[in-house]
Amino acid sequence: MHQEGNRQEKHDGQIVRISQKAHQGGPRTFNQIFLGLPVGERHNGYDAVEKRYGDQEIFSIQELIGKFSLENVSASASVFDTEKLRWLNGYYIRQKSPDELLPLLKPFLNKLNYPQKPDEYIKKAIATLQPRCATLEEMAEAMKFYMTDNFEYDGKGVKKFFTDQLRPLWRIIINEINSMSHFDEEKLEAFFRSLAEEKGIKLRNLAQPVRIALTGKTASPGLFEVMDILGKEEVVRRLERAYCLFDQQG
Repeated sequence: MHQEGNRQEKHDGQIVRISQKAHQGGPRTFNQIFLGLPVGERHNGYDAVEKRYGDQEIFSIQELIGKFSLENVSASASVFDTEKLRWLNGYYIRQKSPDELLPLLKPFLNKLNYPQKPDEYIKKAIATLQPRCATLEEMAEAMKFYMTDNFEYDGKGVKKFFTDQLRPLWRIIINEINSMSHFDEEKLEAFFRSLAEEKGIKLRNLAQPVRIALTGKTASPGLFEVMDILGKEEVVRRLERAYCLFDQQG
């Protein structure tokens, strides 16, 4: 049976039947499938085409060697579960330290032509994205708001959260942050909670527009963590820039 005739491909969620063409650089090559996989862990990606051993899904190279036998090798094309690979990829990304991920991530950051940032800054950002990203490519894309302020604001989020009620509080937020001598997560969270309680509004209705101003999105790593990493000057600058969004609601 010709192996190519057995190939099945689905994307975005997904089962791929591996063919000889895939190994030779076809439209869905292993390089594409493994995009962003930490190199040292690719052996587990290959195991994604094989059967499970009980509940175990993570194997060392030594374990794979010990469990391999020719009796279990089939002549038919293997089925490659790309969602399983993404899960494995995310697992290994979470297991690595930001120090280990930094050199692996840099080529992906460079590909997106972001401005250069200090390594220590990038490592802090990496730590916030490790639980949220399954590949290094995804992580590089998610890093955008850390690396540049050249992003668009979520239109639906702006319409929902940049309200007339918030407009007079925006200047209070900027002034208070600007005056902070000690700028960190704990101090920021205490201020926002106190302001929300004082003004009788939900913390979410304060935090979400600030999140949009700083990241362009309504979902991100922890807001106060993001603010701490961006730094006081950059936070104030982005909040000042976002003030014009209130005028768009008029």
